Amino acid sequence: MSDNKCILCNKHDLNLIYEGDIRDGIYPKTKKSKILYCSNCNVETLDSSQHLTIDNYSSDEYRSNLDQFDPYKHESEHFNQYLFANDIISSMPIKFTGETILDSGSASGKILDMFGKNFINKLAVEPSFKFKEILQKKKYTWFKTQSDALKNYKNKVDLIISSKVIEHVNNPLNYLKEIYDLLKEGGRAVITTPNRQDILLNSIGEKYFKFFYRTQHLWYFDSKSLTYTANKAGFDEPHIEYKHFYNIDNFLVWYKTQKPAGKSNNIGIFDKKINDYWKSWLINNGTSDTMVLFLKKPYN
Repeated sequence: MSDNKCILCNKHDLNLIYEGDIRDGIYPKTKKSKILYCSNCNVETLDSSQHLTIDNYSSDEYRSNLDQFDPYKHESEHFNQYLFANDIISSMPIKFTGETILDSGSASGKILDMFGKNFINKLAVEPSFKFKEILQKKKYTWFKTQSDALKNYKNKVDLIISSKVIEHVNNPLNYLKEIYDLLKEGGRAVITTPNRQDILLNSIGEKYFKFFYRTQHLWYFDSKSLTYTANKAGFDEPHIEYKHFYNIDNFLVWYKTQKPAGKSNNIGIFDKKINDYWKSWLINNGTSDTMVLFLKKPYN
């Protein structure tokens, strides 16, 4: 972003806060990159010269770089993350019934598998053609982008779920505006994204920067920047909650070794009671690994 202009708030307030190696696909692969911070709306962003496009996300090269070339393997390896998403969405104070549900960034459609059974129309927005065949076999209506879905479903969707997607898109403001336009009046959306106030960022420092920041994530939100973007997209009363996936042993391994503990959520050092207390403490302090944005389209 050579002119230092933030595309979310249109202010020339972007400043370099980190320059160095960040994750590029599967750890420990890295790439030299720059992260910039907007002092007006509080968002952080990957330098625009490295922003991916929708075609990048659709490519075999992108999936191969993340070891996601096989969509069935991807679904299996992310099973615990789907359970985590299920816990988040299930906590919503709404009924999971209606005419139309949309999963934005659906991959193989596990979210629709979990929550779509009481909806007539099940829409899957997914740029990767590798998942298209799976989604269509499940009888889900596939769209490559939200703008494609808008052609047929503007103001018609009861519930939109977007799990860890907004950080990938080129323009998060436009992304939320599309969600606003897709929802019917009174329709709801659930958006999850990594939390930039994650305790590991403040505890580990630069070693964790190299892991947290990644070439696939173009944006990094805290509660202020996420609320700002939702308000600007037209949502009057966005509500943010915090959730945490990893157990305390993951934090301790990071703190001791300065390296990730691996894919396992539980490496078995502490029992459930201690892990639940740890997660509750992080959630109450807003330093968990995940933010959940709840949105409702207002009635006119």
